[in-house]
Amino acid sequence: MESGRVFMWDVLDWDMVKITTRGNDRVDILIDGKIDADEMRRVVDDIEAELVHVEDAKVLYEFVNFEFPTLGAMAVKLAELPKMLRILKKFSRVALLVDREWMRMAAEFEGDLIPGLEIKGFELGATEEAEAWLERAE
Repeated sequence: MESGRVFMWDVLDWDMVKITTRGNDRVDILIDGKIDADEMRRVVDDIEAELVHVEDAKVLYEFVNFEFPTLGAMAVKLAELPKMLRILKKFSRVALLVDREWMRMAAEFEGDLIPGLEIKGFELGATEEAEAWLERAE
């Protein structure tokens, strides 16, 4: 690991999920299509391991061609809820890019429930606006 470097990797790429680090405090997550149980498990485990030394990360979270995860993936998410909450505590701001209004609203509501986490939804394609919001002084 480089001196001063927080993340061990630059890009993690699975079938439907791609995660890219940008500096020491920014993570971009792209989900394209439907996630199954195996991919959900790999993603959650790898992200948790990677975020051990990260605090107050900013996340650009983009859903392209959104499809509901499989039932198996949802079961993994529920079974891994404590791990998912530990991951969320590593984030200070999440900009969600998605073409579904209800998802933007649900994400912002979730942000209201988790202390120290601010979530804002953006229309899919409003990347510049979302990035500006992420970088804005709090």
